[in-house]
Amino acid sequence: VDAPAPPTPAPAAPETPAALADEARRKLEKPCIDADTAEALASWLYGLNATSPLKELDSYDDRNFMLRAPLPAAMVDAGPDAAVGPALKPWGAAQFPPSSAERPFLFKVHNGVESLNLPFVEAQNGAMACVRAAGLWCPSALPSAKGNLVETAELALADGKTIRAHAVRCLPFLPARLQGDVPPTPALLRKVGAYVGRVDVALSGFDHPAVRRTHLWDLRQLPALRPLLGSLALDAQRAAVDGVLGEFDAVVAPRASKLRMATIHGDANDQNVLVDEAGEEVVGILDFGDLVRSWQVCELAVTAAYILITLDYEE
Repeated sequence: VDAPAPPTPAPAAPETPAALADEARRKLEKPCIDADTAEALASWLYGLNATSPLKELDSYDDRNFMLRAPLPAAMVDAGPDAAVGPALKPWGAAQFPPSSAERPFLFKVHNGVESLNLPFVEAQNGAMACVRAAGLWCPSALPSAKGNLVETAELALADGKTIRAHAVRCLPFLPARLQGDVPPTPALLRKVGAYVGRVDVALSGFDHPAVRRTHLWDLRQLPALRPLLGSLALDAQRAAVDGVLGEFDAVVAPRASKLRMATIHGDANDQNVLVDEAGEEVVGILDFGDLVRSWQVCELAVTAAYILITLDYEE
C-alpha cells in the first residue's frame, strides 16, 4: 500500500437525514414508463428504430429497456471513446453480422432523485470513459441525435401524477452472461477480484465534485444506518447489526485518517459483472450508479461481501 492520502475523517452525522430521505425517495420516484413509450423516446431522442419489441430489464430504481436497432448516423464512429481503437468501441469485441449494422442497446431512464442531479450522471459518464480507456469493458454513453450524452424526458413518477424531467441515456448492450448465472468457481472468483481491482486502478485518477457525496450505500456511511435498526423484526437481527455498528465505531472510525481515498465503483455484485458464455472469463462491469469517493478498501469489502452472498445461495 502506498503512503496514505491526507486525513479523511469519518463521515459527519448531520447529513444523515437527507441521505435517508433520498434513499426513500428513489422507489417513490421511479419513472412511470412502458415499453411503447420507451420505444418512442428512443426513436425521437436517439434515432433508434427498434426492429423487435423492447424488453424491460430489472432495476432497483431506474427503468431499463433493451432494444435492437440499426446503428443511427449520430452513433457511427461517434461517442466519447470512438478514437481509441476498435477494441474499445462501444460493443468491444462482440461480433455482429457484417451484413447488418443492427446493434443491441440499453435505453435507460433515471429515477427522479438522480435526475435532479445531472452532474452525477455526467460523473458516471466520465468514470466509464476512464475504465474503457484502461482497456476494460463497461458501458459508454452514446450520443443522441443532438450529440448529447445525457438527454431529458418529461415523465410521470411512480404515483402516475407528478411529472418530472428524467435524465435519459443510451448505452451499448453487451451480449454476455451475468456472473450470478454461472457457477462461482474459485478460478472465476479470482478473476472477478482481479477485474474489479483493475477497475479501481483505472478510477484512481478520476475525481468529480458529484462523487464526493453522502451516499448510504457507501460503507463510510455505516453509522448513518443506525436509525434503521428498528426496521428489523427480530431481536437477534438488531443485536447482530448493532454489534457491527459498534465495531465500526470502535475499530474503523479511529483509523479513518489512515485509509486511502479514491473514487470506487461501489457495487460489484453478481448482477453487475459480465462473464463469457462459458462462465470462465470476466468480460465487463455494469452500473456506475453507486459511484462515490470513499475509502478504496471499501471496493474490496463490497466485492467480497457479494461473493460470500453468492456462495451462500449456492449452498
